[in-house]
Amino acid sequence: MAIKLIHKVPAVSDTERPAPRWALRPAYALPLLLLPSCLWRLPFAFHFPMGQVQDIGMPHLAISIPYVFGLSVLTEVAALAAIGLVSRWGEVLPAWVPIVGGRRWP
Repeated sequence: MAIKLIHKVPAVSDTERPAPRWALRPAYALPLLLLPSCLWRLPFAFHFPMGQVQDIGMPHLAISIPYVFGLSVLTEVAALAAIGLVSRWGEVLPAWVPIVGGRRWP
């Protein structure tokens, strides 16, 4: 007789069919895993050398700050979209969307 030390927690979900636990964990972990990369990228926007030995004369472009910030924000938004795949807002369009708001989509 096997002793079950770890029991299954009942799936409580707001979706029509609950997502499996193996899909929930990576979906919620993905934004946290990408956050250090996004934060590490930000000092480069302000031309902080971050311990680089070579002095490569990087041009001070006005576009570099919005580009790096936008890249970091876009990365986190894409990571947060993974949560949408396992939650209700991945099945039903939000009510604020014109015409099709509140409808299910495959």
